[in-house]
Amino acid sequence: MKKCIGVFSILTTISKYQPVGRRSLSEYMDLTERVLRSETDALKKQELVKVKPTGMEITDEGEATIRQLNSYFNSYSDDHHLAQVIKDAYDIKDVYVIPGDSDTDKTVKIELSRQAGQLVEDVLYEQAIVAVTGGSTMAYVSEAMHDQPFDVFFVPARGGLGENVVYQANTIAASMAQQTGGDYTTLYVPDNVSETTYNTLMLEPSVIHTLEKIKESNITIHGIGDALKMARRRQSPSEVIK
Repeated sequence: MKKCIGVFSILTTISKYQPVGRRSLSEYMDLTERVLRSETDALKKQELVKVKPTGMEITDEGEATIRQLNSYFNSYSDDHHLAQVIKDAYDIKDVYVIPGDSDTDKTVKIELSRQAGQLVEDVLYEQAIVAVTGGSTMAYVSEAMHDQPFDVFFVPARGGLGENVVYQANTIAASMAQQTGGDYTTLYVPDNVSETTYNTLMLEPSVIHTLEKIKESNITIHGIGDALKMARRRQSPSEVIK
């Protein structure tokens, strides 16, 4: 068991920071380079990691091993128990809990996004239409996705919020399409516009096309943020916030 935990820890750390050199990896894990050398050499022989001039990276076999070990460890952790409680309370088919505080530890959000990306890839199929929302977590999810053997179409589930363009649904839909080798469309309709402007925009062919794609979507990926923060970002009236 201890050996499995060690392998899992090394693989997940490489996955988080790849490409990563042995020295940087030893600093992240607080282990000596000597110890890591023997461990990473063994992982290389097993074709779980590959070594490039820029550093070590996880192979497809390594990603599969991470997923298998993660499933195994979750069965014996408090996080697994919490996931089961949430499933039973809300009648949700599957729940996955990532330990840590993503608000204060960036690596937690990266790990959460990596696992979310894998879960999304598991349900993708030929000609699937995926609607995605914006936000920092969704941006990380897009970075964690990989090239797919079939065509997938991504659409933004909403228009721009006037926030950092990196976190807008349009940008994330484009990023996911690029990462997976799929295609995408955009929706340039702000959330807060007058009724007259809204009605005019609804007549635009490009807007009509995107809205139809959203209605046809088979999969929706969205993050859950703080309601008050989201309301302020959307410049909602004070009476709405209250």
